[in-house]
Amino acid sequence: MTVVRDDFMWNRLSDKSETLVFNLPIGDGVVSPDGPSASSPGRPGCVIFSQAMEKVMKSAVSLLARIAVIAPLALAGTCSLVSPATADPEDMTSRSLAAPAGAVPAGATTVTFQCQGTPPIGGPKHLTMTVALVGRAPASANPRDAVAITLTPSSQTVPSRAGGYRVNNLHDLTLLTPFPTNSTYVSSSLSGGTVNATLDDSDGRLAINVSDTIPGGSTFTLPAITTNVTAGTSGTITSTLAGTSYDDPGLTLTANVESPIGPLDIPISCYPAPVPTFTTTTIKGARSEVATRVR
Repeated sequence: MTVVRDDFMWNRLSDKSETLVFNLPIGDGVVSPDGPSASSPGRPGCVIFSQAMEKVMKSAVSLLARIAVIAPLALAGTCSLVSPATADPEDMTSRSLAAPAGAVPAGATTVTFQCQGTPPIGGPKHLTMTVALVGRAPASANPRDAVAITLTPSSQTVPSRAGGYRVNNLHDLTLLTPFPTNSTYVSSSLSGGTVNATLDDSDGRLAINVSDTIPGGSTFTLPAITTNVTAGTSGTITSTLAGTSYDDPGLTLTANVESPIGPLDIPISCYPAPVPTFTTTTIKGARSEVATRVR
């Protein structure tokens, strides 16, 4: 098979070797490594670099292959985005994108996120991320009572190396939580944590947007989220995390990983599976009206 591209031909020979033919204005014959020849009509002024160019092209193909392999490998390593403090932060190679740093706090709910990373070259890679959060809310409330619900994430550790590649940083991290059920949303706020973040409630749910770039090898804690609601008339008020699929994620971030071709940004989207329930507040029966008889 011969493919013609502008000023050269790439002939793939039967022995699988590759010969690249460049048209050059150097005479009427064909100049080859063995010297000039006039026995090649129809190819005036050609230089055949059969062996040298074969090596060059193989090197180019090898580079493209490395690019296609590096990003998925780097992503697979980044799957250890957060790991227990007892693990070696210098070489996280498991396929768990994140886990609590140290012991899980008492009363915490451990959430497993199913994540998909999209390298710049190659297909999507699937991995998991584990996060622990402590939920606080009253066990019961009367209808129309004010109810405050607080979710406090545990600390997380980012590995400095993953899959043999250096993790430069994490950035553009966003965590989403829906408004609590059977209630009317009033307000929300962030407190504590070790990273700067903002809160957006304009989309019918809460979006915690981390503005900091989190370096590889560091430990960080997301701020606690307090949501204030007014209880409904019946049922239970529950709190959870958003996300149902890779296309409808509850957690998004970008991992920047060093590679032989330079830093690579790998977007990652995650959703919780199974869906957690952090708090449950039972709404009591309707308020009893006490009649006061004035004597």
